[in-house]
Amino acid sequence: IKKYLKEEYFKDHIYAKSAKDDIHYGFIPIQLLAPYAGVDTYLTECVFDYVMENMEWNDKLRALYANEMELSKVIMDAEIAGIRMDREYLGKMSLDYGAKIAKLHEIIQETLVPYRVVHVGQVDIDGEIFESCDFRVETSDEHQARWINLASADQLSASLVAYGVDLTLRSKKTDKLLLDKKILVKAARKHKIVDSILELRKIDKIKSTYFDSILEKLQADNILHASFNQNVST
Repeated sequence: IKKYLKEEYFKDHIYAKSAKDDIHYGFIPIQLLAPYAGVDTYLTECVFDYVMENMEWNDKLRALYANEMELSKVIMDAEIAGIRMDREYLGKMSLDYGAKIAKLHEIIQETLVPYRVVHVGQVDIDGEIFESCDFRVETSDEHQARWINLASADQLSASLVAYGVDLTLRSKKTDKLLLDKKILVKAARKHKIVDSILELRKIDKIKSTYFDSILEKLQADNILHASFNQNVST
């Protein structure tokens, strides 16, 4: 039913092709949302009361419930208080890791996309066209224009195969070459460049998760307030 409504009934709606995170309660006028929220809260409390009254309690369940209630208070305090972070240190580490990423990126590109010579063109001699014997090394802009997108599995796998890396396992769904960590670790035993790719992935993950992400979430007072989603439905 949901698929039918989306693909047929609402296919021309302004938000028909929006992702899940693109649409939220903020789009609903408060005068419409308030009654819904009130009823939803009331029904939730009714379900809670029913479960608490009819559950077959024992010592383990009582201990678990008491522990969860105390934990909720601790988590709430942690959310409010937050954690003071060293913004300067995080910024420095982000720059340091960024430099490492740039160096690895350059090494990988230079290895998988070797320099080539560029034919200057043709010359006209007495009305006849001859291939010019002049060649030059391509410029850095020309070279970088041929750089592969290391985030593209298709481009990376094709370049690795051309380089000589034995990649044979393919996805059953897409029939594309697989480049997961297990496969690359095995290939790295014979090809040092694959080890550089693994190192690049690891460093990039650390930078984005532990430095850049935290810097984006820091308040002006350098306090990081986490959210444990205690007040959301699942």
